[in-house]
Amino acid sequence: MKRFKPDLEAIDAELEAQEPDKEEVKDRLEGVTKRIKKLSGSVEAAKELQEQVSPIIEKIAPWVGVGLNYFF
Repeated sequence: MKRFKPDLEAIDAELEAQEPDKEEVKDRLEGVTKRIKKLSGSVEAAKELQEQVSPIIEKIAPWVGVGLNYFF
């Protein structure tokens, strides 16, 4: 969430201004939204990868002599 903080603080400050710059707020919100969508895609991809790899790791963990918690 740290990566969103500067934009969110700037939006908040702009909204508190006597004459808020609507374009500035709109542009910052669009930037935050794009980053959130990108992160959501990355999270989904990571989940899918883990689902695919987990069965393999479960099989080889004992073979290589480590516990499952080594991988997860």
